[in-house]
Amino acid sequence: MISRTPVLPLDLLQRDEQARIVDVAGPADSVHRLDEMGVRPGVVIRLIRPGSPCILTVGETRLSLRPAEGASILVEPLQG
Repeated sequence: MISRTPVLPLDLLQRDEQARIVDVAGPADSVHRLDEMGVRPGVVIRLIRPGSPCILTVGETRLSLRPAEGASILVEPLQG
């Protein structure tokens, strides 16, 4: 039996939880803007503060995202 980590929207992560971005959905202009900020599939993020707005780190950069943006980013939580 293969055990896979579930994929869920970024806005469902807990405080200080790390995850790898699997997909970014939404209008092309929003996806492009997030990509320019480093929010793209394969990137590891850490959720600093859930809520509205949520705050996350991408590398050494802190970003603040609206609830709709957080819901459009699918992530795979990292263990440990």
